[in-house]
This record gives sequence, C-alpha cells and structure tokens, in this order.
Amino acid sequence: MHRDRWVFPQLAREATKNVFDTHSRLYGLLVVAVLIGVAIPLYSAWESGQLLTQLHEEANQGRNVLTISALDQKSPAEISRRSCEGLTHDSDVLRAGVRESQGTSDFSQLGTLIPVTAVSVTLLPELGHYGAVVGNAIRKTGPPFHLVMPDGTVQTAAVGTTQPDVIGTASSVAVGLSPDVTESTRCFVVLDPLARAAAVSDRLVAELESTGGALIADDQFSEPRDPIETYLVRPDRFLPLLLAFAGAITAGAMGRLRTGEWAAYRMSGTSSRSLLIIQLLEQASIAGCLVVTASLTTAIVWPRMVSPLSTVLEAVAAGALWVVVSVLVCIDIPFRTPTTLAKDR
Repeated sequence: MHRDRWVFPQLAREATKNVFDTHSRLYGLLVVAVLIGVAIPLYSAWESGQLLTQLHEEANQGRNVLTISALDQKSPAEISRRSCEGLTHDSDVLRAGVRESQGTSDFSQLGTLIPVTAVSVTLLPELGHYGAVVGNAIRKTGPPFHLVMPDGTVQTAAVGTTQPDVIGTASSVAVGLSPDVTESTRCFVVLDPLARAAAVSDRLVAELESTGGALIADDQFSEPRDPIETYLVRPDRFLPLLLAFAGAITAGAMGRLRTGEWAAYRMSGTSSRSLLIIQLLEQASIAGCLVVTASLTTAIVWPRMVSPLSTVLEAVAAGALWVVVSVLVCIDIPFRTPTTLAKDR
C-alpha cells in the first residue's frame, strides 16, 4: 500500500469538511446521529421513571423494609438503640430506628382510643420538625396544626407521609422516643429502593450491638419478580445498539453510493490507506456527535435516571458500533482501482 502526501491533520480536516459542510451529503446522517444521541438518554430516563414509580408504590407496601429481631422468640434479644439508629450511616439505608407502643389515648381533635407510638427521629424524620406526627390513616391531609396532647400540653403536629404498615405509624400518633429508651427488641430499617435486601441484611445485622439471642432480619414483603432484576434483563436495553446499527448500515449504504467521490480521491493520487482513514474519520466524527449529544442530554435529565453513567457508556458503545459497522460495509472501496470506482458511479 503506497503512501501519498496526505498527513493526518489534513486527513482530519478533509473528513471534517465532508461531514459538517451544510451542503455535504453526510449532513442528513449527522442529524440522524444527533437524534439517536438525544433519544438514548430520554428513553433511559423514561424507563427509569417507570422503575422508580413501581419501587415507590411497592415501598409503601413494605418492600425493602426490614424488621430485625430475635431469631428465636424463646431466646429474646435486646438491641442497642444507638446501634440501630446508627444504621442510617450505611449507604444502603434510608432510615432506621426503634419504635415503642405507648398504648392508646383520647385526643379531642382526633377521636378516642387513638394509638400512640414513640419513634426514633431517624426512623420518622418528620419528628425532627414537629412535636407529633399524625398517621395519614387518621387524618388524610392538611397543614400543620396545634394538637392538644392527652397530658394537656400543646404540640405542633403534622400529617405524616405514607408509611409501610410494618412501621406502624399510619394509624397512630407518633411522638419522639424518650432518651431514656436505650434498648429495644426490634430495629426497623428502611432500605434504599435500589438496594437488595437479601444482599445487605446479614451485614446490617452484624453491625448491631445486642444482648441475648441471635438476630435475624425479616423482610415480610413478597413479590413474584424483583423489579430491579426485570429492569436489568429487559430486552429493550439493547435499543441504543440497535439504533446505532441501523444508522451505521444507512451510513455504509450512503458510502457505497459515493463511488464517484471516492474515485476522484483515488485519481488525484490519494492512496488506499489515506482513503480508508478519511472514511474512518468521517464516521468517527458522526459517531462522536452521537456520543456528545447523548452525554449532554444525560446531564440534563440526570436526576430522573437510575444509572446515568451506564447510559453514557451505552452511548459510547453505540458510537463505537456505528464506526465499526459503517466502515466494514465500505471496507472494500479504498482497495478498488480508481477506474472501477468511476465505472460504478
């Protein structure tokens, strides 16, 4: 393969001109690549939204809520409140704490025989802002109000957000847990929606300080199929690659229609090697626009995505596939004689 006088900066400039000139035949391909780059993160954000909505609904039903207590009820265990609340420092834990029933009381504004529950602030963060939190099964909605407590004191109360039944605050008035409570028989843990309860439960149990019998983490929620596993093995996760493959085939087909242009290069002394590099740089420029556009769109919709980094990696893979396939479709053209290319116009 003979060499010509082209140097790499000149080849790069020539390929760039062929792609980005508004009168270029490749301008339509550039638009297609940009549209694919936008579509990849937008579709990923939509899929993420579907998953997060499902996880939120299941979280309200008790998914990823662990109750850590004695393995054998005949051998009770006392769990350190400090260690239980300290689980909130774990990256897989959203909230953790203990809960103690205070019996029932009458509230002039709510009714009679209302259950009262003392809860750790780390388990029910709203107690850090209000003196009492009224379960939304008792009072549906409304702004904070002054609640007359059974002992005659007045506390600022708020209607609590939806909580899983296992937490036990939806149908009660929750108040802050007394500092005198240092141990409990149960520790409640609310995991991050994307955490795997089976994978982290043993570690969380090991982090607790307790006396008495062995502990076990119980996840009472059951589902036919893990939504995260379903999300990871979904068939349409290959959609970015399919779009890039379709675009690359189109780019390759257009390349085969440019035989007159390739013949002009060859007849003017351009070597097969240089022509191959020009083709490669053209497709790399188009694929680069795909990747850049996908990355910028990902940055915009970042908060709505489960895994933004994986989306960027998918875009990079799609760009690489575009280059490889489009060049392979036209791989024979640089090695054909100029006269043959001219005849194929």
